[in-house]
Amino acid sequence: MPGMESPVRIALRIASVSLTLALLAGCTSLRPRSPVSLHPGAALTAVRAADASISEGRAPGTAEAAVSRVTLRGLLDALHHHGPPHTWTGTQSIDGWTVTFTGTGDKGTVIAPDTCEDIRPATAARQWKRFTSRVGAAGAGLPVIMVQRRSARRADPFLPLNGRHLPATLTANFTGEKAVTLTFHNTRVTAQETVHSQTRPLAVDLSAPIASSMALSYFGKFAIRGLFLPDRFLDNAGIYTPEPYDPAKIPVVFIHGINSDPHIWGNAMNTIAGDPELRRKYQCWYYLYPTGNTIHGAAAELRRSLRLAREYYDPRHQSAAMDQMVLVGHSMGGLLSRFQVIDSGPDFYQAFFTVPPDRLPFSRTTRELVNSTLTFEHQPFVKRVVFLCVPHRGSDFVELSFMRRLTQLIQPTVIIRGLLKEMTGVARFAVNPELYRFRNLGTRSTESLSPYNPLLPALNTRPVLAPFHNIIAVFQPMSWRKPVEASTDGVVPYSSAWLPGAESTKMVDAFHSCADEPAVCDEIARILRLHAASGKAAKRQGSTGYSTSVR
Repeated sequence: MPGMESPVRIALRIASVSLTLALLAGCTSLRPRSPVSLHPGAALTAVRAADASISEGRAPGTAEAAVSRVTLRGLLDALHHHGPPHTWTGTQSIDGWTVTFTGTGDKGTVIAPDTCEDIRPATAARQWKRFTSRVGAAGAGLPVIMVQRRSARRADPFLPLNGRHLPATLTANFTGEKAVTLTFHNTRVTAQETVHSQTRPLAVDLSAPIASSMALSYFGKFAIRGLFLPDRFLDNAGIYTPEPYDPAKIPVVFIHGINSDPHIWGNAMNTIAGDPELRRKYQCWYYLYPTGNTIHGAAAELRRSLRLAREYYDPRHQSAAMDQMVLVGHSMGGLLSRFQVIDSGPDFYQAFFTVPPDRLPFSRTTRELVNSTLTFEHQPFVKRVVFLCVPHRGSDFVELSFMRRLTQLIQPTVIIRGLLKEMTGVARFAVNPELYRFRNLGTRSTESLSPYNPLLPALNTRPVLAPFHNIIAVFQPMSWRKPVEASTDGVVPYSSAWLPGAESTKMVDAFHSCADEPAVCDEIARILRLHAASGKAAKRQGSTGYSTSVR
């Protein structure tokens, strides 16, 4: 009738109002619901109307494209009301529509929704703002975070405790009057889709899934409690892989320091994701551990976890990329990394005991503990190490009176309590006298970081058997007008953080807690490019089509 609007314009008007309401609402929940509650059929009608408007010639990124994203978000919400993502598979009749979900796994250009327990809009993650930049691009579709959690059907032992948070973009391709194909494009692999022989760029957001995966709100509980109550978190210690394993990508393992957790590496991972070459050649892993444990104890667990991951993902040792592993360690995490690229020799044992092993009157359990932590060989598949603010010669900071008092609050693990009991009892005659300087015989992590602990001189007698790099922070308020050799990052002095023989040494103006500093992340990226171009790193063909970093 004259004067009446077309159904397309009416749908667009409703969606525009919905978009305005969404912006005013702030979208604060973990998975924000669409402003207008819709049944799947109604949601698909709205998506089709918005898609028809864009197909008239308007490029993605315009107001119409924004409306399209809102309608897709409404569809995502409606699908959640219809059933959980693990039921979104194959071709189904939903609310009068024939809906086809594409994909059969999580490693190709498409991620099957039935591999996930939750799918949420990328706008649900807000902590990306602490990153140097937001990695993504404008285009078609709705960027989402696809979450894979631990379940009976997913037994991967290296799946992160809070799940894998995978980047994807949802698109709807209408193939009939009431027929549609829904696709979740893996945007770490592809940045475009083809519809009716026409290729169009996808909207991409790689930062939101990283921010969601590495959120402090989740990992914060591991930091201070892992320091003072390490026994409670020993079962959680180990290597974790935030993205599905790819045998053609080199693992970069990030290792946090004392009283810290893996969230500090979010910006570094985001920097890697923002570089197409690095994203294609590397996969980011991290090591989570309770930092109240001793250095050599945590290093032994890291050694074990690396080997388990190697055997689980590459049991036949066919992956050339796995043999080019890179470790990046901050502070105490750097010492743990160093333990992976040295042979112990007799030095570590002699730092603790003054008699031969066969004269130690230890129980079988304690003897095995001593052997596994103090006698070891380097990991041959670790080919490069990055040391960030690492106290190679210890730090006087842990000798301050308030730090000594804090050390007494660290509750030793059951295993360490048994070791202490035997060291101060039946084996007292065999203990290195230098350890009696410490109330706990150097068995707390902070004691291990003391420059007076014999463990560190033993460490510095052993050659590093892989190329390595120093990144050293200089905190200007505490280092102003001092020579470089006398500078400090507020916790670790330059003289302790500098390790001779490095392939490079980078100075950054920052405090000790600087893992997320842009200069640090850029230097890590530079080193990874060097490693990939060294001629030893594994090569892989293909590339995604974007490298845009947008605020």
